[in-house]
Amino acid sequence: MPSVQTNDIETHYERTGDGPPVVMAHGAGYDHRWWEPQVEALAEQYEVITYDLRGHGRTGGGGDWHQYEMGLYALDLYRLVERLELDEPLVVGHSLGGMFLPEFAARYPDSVRGLVLADAQVTPGEGVGNWFFGNVVHPAVIMVNRVFGLDRAEALQEAIGRLLADDDDEERPADEDAELAAYQESVSERHEREEVTRVQRGLRRFAGGPVDEVTVPTLGVYGSLERKMMARNAEALSLQHGTATIEEIADAGHLLTWTHAKAFNEELVAFADRVFDGADQ
Repeated sequence: MPSVQTNDIETHYERTGDGPPVVMAHGAGYDHRWWEPQVEALAEQYEVITYDLRGHGRTGGGGDWHQYEMGLYALDLYRLVERLELDEPLVVGHSLGGMFLPEFAARYPDSVRGLVLADAQVTPGEGVGNWFFGNVVHPAVIMVNRVFGLDRAEALQEAIGRLLADDDDEERPADEDAELAAYQESVSERHEREEVTRVQRGLRRFAGGPVDEVTVPTLGVYGSLERKMMARNAEALSLQHGTATIEEIADAGHLLTWTHAKAFNEELVAFADRVFDGADQ
């Protein structure tokens, strides 16, 4: 797997296909392989670049960072785009991978053609649910990870998320697909405990991104079975961005890019075609 220097780390990445560039940033606790269903859908028309974020997969961490802030992820992405000489890519992010994209687009507007935010929180949110996740869930996950390891930390976070699901979410998918479960098990073995702690600390301190400063076309895709605080986040994205497109995938939860890959891919490919404006591919 090739790598390139981005700031104080070696970022590992994969390139597949040929055409206008699409860069994909995965969520917390995962790696570049998260996007396999999307790479297959995009590679016939686009060059797809997937990479391991700082503190994840083969990229690992670097320096004496106490936590990984969104601005640091954004700078890493900028350096990746620069070093790979990508011409205004469409950037796609899931969960954590989408949280820092507004900052990336606001800081480096000449380095991006459009954004796709897949179930990504980009505003700090309001209410008890957001306070609880920031002040209780993330600290608990950090502690469990340090003592017992990533597997139990992820199980705790998932269990709490389901407990906080809305009463009408009884049909919320369990995400027990065998292939997905196998991937989740394999990826957890690649992450060091201290790196997971740094990632969680950054998530805990997330104060929202500069959505109102984003000028490129933006698509937000959310699952209909997500918690109501994520639905409010989608509404805020639409209001603050002004021209953002919001799409909801029926019967999908947080892992929609995998569990509902066909529906998500249809939205993604259609948006990519519009963003690149019918260029020869």
